Amino acid sequence: MDFREGISWCLVRIAKVLDNAKNDLTEEEASYRPCRACNSIGATLIHCGRAEDGWASRITGQEEIWLANGWADKFRLPKEDRGWSYDDQSPEERRPVAELVGYFTETNTVFLQILKTLPEERMSQMVEGRSLSLSVDKVFTHVVTELNQHLGQIDYVRGMLGKNSAITGTPPPKAI
Repeated sequence: MDFREGISWCLVRIAKVLDNAKNDLTEEEASYRPCRACNSIGATLIHCGRAEDGWASRITGQEEIWLANGWADKFRLPKEDRGWSYDDQSPEERRPVAELVGYFTETNTVFLQILKTLPEERMSQMVEGRSLSLSVDKVFTHVVTELNQHLGQIDYVRGMLGKNSAITGTPPPKAI
């Protein structure tokens, strides 16, 4: 398996797990925060799409899907938001959790297309991120790493809610 195949496999798997993350969650559970300094599953789902979208925009020079396809307006969130303002919305303002995954699905499709079609000579090109500069090939590994960290966070909160793992499907562990 070469680099592009490996990263592609990871991104497809991540998309499946993020889709599972919304399963059997009520809207109240999707917005549950273990503490004020923690993010909800809903905010984290949006943030995962924002991570891919931001890097895709920087690689291609095209406008972010967040703006170009109206997701910021649909979610009633600020144009520069990274997903975290979702937790500040009232229950009436929040979009259903099933819709939150739709944004990630769209960004993931674009990100995978960039991975598959970008000429090899562009893979070593440097890209300026919000807080770090990376070569394009490292952007893909960085995004896989970041999204997997967020999957763990989502699964931790799902476990707190008594829900099965979005990653493995197993029930939460019993208290020791």
